[in-house]
Amino acid sequence: GLVRVIGLKPVNWLDGVWARRSMILLYLWKHCGLFTLLLAAALETVPKDEREAALLDGAGKMRMFFSIELHHIAPALLFTVLAGLLFGFRFFREIVLLFGRYPAEDLYLVQHFMRNVFALLDYQKLCAGAVLLFLLAALGMGIPALLIRRFGGDGSLLPQLEMTADRKGRRFQACDILPALILLLCALPTLLTLTHALAGEGELWERYAAIWDRRSLEPESVRLLLWPEKLTLESFRTFFSGGGLLLAYGRSLLYTLPALTVQLPISLCAAW
Repeated sequence: GLVRVIGLKPVNWLDGVWARRSMILLYLWKHCGLFTLLLAAALETVPKDEREAALLDGAGKMRMFFSIELHHIAPALLFTVLAGLLFGFRFFREIVLLFGRYPAEDLYLVQHFMRNVFALLDYQKLCAGAVLLFLLAALGMGIPALLIRRFGGDGSLLPQLEMTADRKGRRFQACDILPALILLLCALPTLLTLTHALAGEGELWERYAAIWDRRSLEPESVRLLLWPEKLTLESFRTFFSGGGLLLAYGRSLLYTLPALTVQLPISLCAAW
């Protein structure tokens, strides 16, 4: 209606290329204020004595920002970037509400792919997709962390991996058993996902058929697969040959990265 008032031809905002533009605008509007609050809180932690010393030395506001403030808020800036990536990959919720589980190809994101594969109970493919997403997420989060470590930031949000001198020669003690067990339990689902992705479809069906066929569910017929009898890369070959997951992942990046490059400068300027 507003477009018609100013004399332009009306468009369908939820169809074709306009649907993608509308979703990007919605994503920008949704998170820009949150990022501003995060960065404003980080700017409040910059030591006042350093600012006063810079003013006495004749530094202007821009020089103070790039030489002092940006250095101190680098860890918070890294956290904001990672939060933006995570929020961007969760943006499929709005698209599901507007377009359903099978939207147009331009709006078919990685969560649509994983959710629909789960609905089809293609467990082998689902595990392979989870492993690939884990590696891609580790790469996407590891590169910004390495850049912050290398070029700036005080490291307050980044763990220091160097061991102190008094712990280098310490042996495994009884008090370490409980944390080790907790760590093992937390890592077990990830390890099982990897082993299931390397197992054959027939072996998975033999172990978990009773779960998928709920009419004949018998607890004693379900056996957990800790390690496959024969390792296979069949599920990964399926992914790379079809390319469905990688295409959906690329579409998610096409929404997330451009929006993030607009959100960060606006939020940083507003916070400053």
